[in-house]
Parts: sequence; C-alpha cells; structure tokens
Amino acid sequence: MSDRFLRYSIFLLASVQLWAQKPVPEAALDVYTPAAFDEERVAGLFAERLRANIEGYLQRVDTAKLEKPFRERSSSALDPLSTEGAGLFLMAAAESYDYSDDPELKAVMDRVARGLIAAQEPDGYAGVYKGEARWGPGDVLTQASVLMGLMAYWRSTGDDASETAAHKMADLFLSTFGQKKAPADAVALLPGMAELYRSSGDVRYLNFCKSLAAAVTSTGDGALVMALRGFGLVELYRITGNDSYLNAARQIWQKTEQEHRSVAGLPASSESLDSCLTLAWFQLTLDLLRLTGQVEYASALEATIYNGLFAAQEKNTGGIDAAVPFTGKKKFGHGTDVCTAAAAVGIAELPGVVWGRYGYGIAIMGYVPGRTSVRLRRRASVQLYAEGNYPASGAILLHVEPSHDIRFPLRFYVPSWTKKFTADVGETHQIGSPGKFLIIDREWRRGDTVKIAIDMTPSIVSDPATGKRLAVRRGPQLLALSSSLNARLGDLASVSLDKSAAATLKQEESTTMPTGLQTYSIVGNESGKTVKLLLIPFSDATDYRVWLQPAGM
Repeated sequence: MSDRFLRYSIFLLASVQLWAQKPVPEAALDVYTPAAFDEERVAGLFAERLRANIEGYLQRVDTAKLEKPFRERSSSALDPLSTEGAGLFLMAAAESYDYSDDPELKAVMDRVARGLIAAQEPDGYAGVYKGEARWGPGDVLTQASVLMGLMAYWRSTGDDASETAAHKMADLFLSTFGQKKAPADAVALLPGMAELYRSSGDVRYLNFCKSLAAAVTSTGDGALVMALRGFGLVELYRITGNDSYLNAARQIWQKTEQEHRSVAGLPASSESLDSCLTLAWFQLTLDLLRLTGQVEYASALEATIYNGLFAAQEKNTGGIDAAVPFTGKKKFGHGTDVCTAAAAVGIAELPGVVWGRYGYGIAIMGYVPGRTSVRLRRRASVQLYAEGNYPASGAILLHVEPSHDIRFPLRFYVPSWTKKFTADVGETHQIGSPGKFLIIDREWRRGDTVKIAIDMTPSIVSDPATGKRLAVRRGPQLLALSSSLNARLGDLASVSLDKSAAATLKQEESTTMPTGLQTYSIVGNESGKTVKLLLIPFSDATDYRVWLQPAGM
C-alpha cells in the first residue's frame, strides 16, 4: 500500500464528539465520557492553542482554494492530498465552533459547507472528477472526507441541507459498491456510514459497514494504516457491541506503539513527525481511552498533544507544519492539504481530553487550568475549577463544587514519567503510583480543594530506532536545543550530552529569558569542554536540534 493511500485515509480518524441523542443507541458505552464542549472552558496553554487554531488558521484558510476542485471537476488525475482538505477543514471548524460559538468562524464554515453542497451532483456524487473519470485515484477517499465534514457541520448547526447531502452520498456509495466488491480504499467510508446508521437507523448502512470490515482488517502494516485499521474496528464495535472488534483494535494499538515508538512518545519516524499519523494515533487512542478507561491511553494522549499536535502549530499565528523534523527548521503555513488540515482537527478536539465522567465518578485526564461541569447520572452535578500552569509547573489546585454533598470516586491520571505524585484534600494525603490512577473516594462538599503536586521529572532518552542519539524530556514535554538561545556555541551538531545529565536540568529565570517561553538549562559538552545548554519545549522551537550526541563519542 502506498504512502499516498495512507495519507489519503487520515480523515478516518477525524470523527467528532457526539453529544445529541441518536435514534440508534450505541451498542458499546463509554467507560470515560469527556465533558461536553459547551460545559467547559479551558485556560492556559490549551486556550492559547485553541484560539490560534481558530483565529490563525481556520479563519484564514483560502476557502476558494478548498472548494475549487469540487466546482471545477477534472477528467484527468488530480492530487487528492489537496482535495481532501475541504472535508477535514469542515470537521475542524465544526468542532471549534461547538466549543467557541465564534460567529466569524461560523461564517467561514457556512461558506465552505454551502460550496460543497452546491457542487454536489443530483445523484449524490461529491467528488472531484467528471464524466468517465469518476472514481479515479483517491476519489473515494476524498468523498469520504466530504461526507464526514458535512455530517460534522450538520451535528454542529442542524442544517437540513447538509444532512440531505450526506444521505445522497451514502445512497450513491451503496448503489456503486453494494452489489460488488468495493475497492480497498472504500474502507475509508466506514466511519461516515456508521454515523449515518446511528443517526438514521437505516439498516442498509449497517450492513454496508459490516461488509467493509474484512477490507479494514486486511490492509497493510505501516503505522498510519494500522491506526486507521484500528479506528475502523472501533467504529464497528461501537455500533455492534462485538468484543472481537475492540480486542483487535487494542492489539493493533499495542503493535503500533511498540513497532513505531518515537522519541516524542507517539508513533513517528526517527527523523520527523507527520500530522496525518499524529491525528490518526490521537483519535484511535482517545476512542480506546473512552471505551476502556485505561490509563495507558491517557499517557499516550498526553505525549501526542504536547509533542505532536503542539509541535505542528505555531502558537502565535496558528500556522501549521504538517511534517515537523526532529532537527532543523519548522515551516509553518495555512495550506489546504489533508495533513495540514489534520493538525487543525486534532487541536480542535483538545477539550475532549481533559476531564469527564468515569463510571459513577469523575476522572481528571489532563492538568489544564479551566472549569467544567460534570453530571453524575441523575444524582448531582459537580463544578470543577482548576488552577495552575501545567506543564511548566506541576502544582495544581482543583476546586470541587458539587450541587449537594455527595460521595463519589475522583480519579487522577498519574503520569508514568513522574517519580512523585501527591494529592492532599482536608486531612487526607495520598501518593499516586506512576502509570496508574490515584482514586479519592469520599463525600465531597462545596469548598473542597485538592492540592496536587506532580514532580516534573527530567530524563535522557535514546533514539528508539538506533539507540545512538540522545534527547531530553521534562515531564510530558520533549525538549530541544534552541539555535537562537545557544548562538554563543559553535556547531550545535558537535554538542554532546552525558546520559546522567538529567540531574543537572533546571528551569531558567524568566528575567533572563524570552517572555513567556519555558526555558531550561542542562550541562553538556562541546569540544571537550563543559558548557551550559539552553533548551525549550520541542513544541515551541522553530530552529533547533532534538538529537544530541552521547558524550565520549
């Protein structure tokens, strides 16, 4: 299977959280249910990134360029990497509008949705080819992206025209592929068709989804295709409740994590990140966290956010680099290609990974400042208010305000990378075990405050691919050697690091560093001399080195 096919398929993972009641209840219920977007507001770093995504990218994209391939259909082969961006853009915009209620964003989103609907042909075709060229290279994948985008827009706005357009597309897929073997890339239709079944109850859509399952499980072995395959199985599990699909998806997740682990803590090559793969991994991992409630998925999500999604976005302008090198320069832009839009979808979904209901209690999956309201079945609603500056600091205050006194378990994700995690409330002092949940089960009253202290443990890690290069992490963040902050040094490629240097890492005073930039120093070597190296988060770096040579080589 070609790399191009893998990139085409990214929209599989760009599903939108569903909060409305559906005609067909999901057969598999979540263990962990994230707080609804309209019931929360995040602050700090997450808020900055969400705002940059909306104001810097989504509102600035050239919408005419997004729509052009659909308005001016071609009879010759096109590059679907660019044509799929329209569907992903619409998904990212709908997610962001659900959270922000931004009227300017809605105007842009409306324009793109109306353009795609107007370009649809009477029989439901919404691709980029004309005449006999229909269903040319990448056309199924492009249309599947449009289907998901229209449905996201429909869920967000209730627009009847987008719902009608989605059903016309689905009916065309049934008539085209329902009586014959579908092409391999038709597995990309599974998420959209599954959602149409949940929203309409049309059993034809369910049967079509089942017919795609064999194709989902027989595609290639690359990291992206494995993540996509797993997500397809998760979607089928949600609508059927068949445990074999979930078990297979979890096995795929484990294999992907083991075989494609990178220094950033998410699947990638040893030289760069790819936003298509980053989103694929993020979406599969989030769904598995929701369905199983297992802490290993929370840990993987944290690394994916701080070292994957954030690394691809310029935090001030919202520009995106879809292929971020571990050493070099980032090249941010506002492109309409599929992998650039993929990063925007992932960032738009950030509010869904912070906190929510877990069984009969509440779980804190991310230490983000902000507020939310969580309803515990019919028993009570609980307001949560978090204060802190994570991940620059591991000190967090969580205020718990139930509507009335009520006992429930409050779970805290304890990162696997920390050497110490404590939580204090009232007279109770608890110590968490890395890589597990710390559970405080008590009667909660208004005014209760949990004081959380997380040691932001530094570490020196080796390149998983070669074992010959080193990099520095602090807490969940991968750090990078900044070219601008280390201009006094010579060739940064000659800088080396001792494997025991983690103990020398310390935070630099803000008075001597650029405003608002997390900056750390560590003891390194250059030409046999001990030197002070200045590091910043990989997510904030623009001209940098992640890889350093081991001392003595």
